[in-house]
Amino acid sequence: MKKVIESGIYLLIFLLPWQTRWIIEAGKIKGGASEYLTYSLYGVDLLLIGLFFFSLVVFS
Repeated sequence: MKKVIESGIYLLIFLLPWQTRWIIEAGKIKGGASEYLTYSLYGVDLLLIGLFFFSLVVFS
């Protein structure tokens, strides 16, 4: 189990430069694109949250 967490951390560090983003809703102001109003989720964030919950299960 600890080996899975360790591998996940290495995968997180390896994937950090190639952050893939899922755009949930594109933000627009007066018909133009707005980065600040765009709702998105990064793949690395999902991996980090998964590792966090997995480590809570293993170490508790």
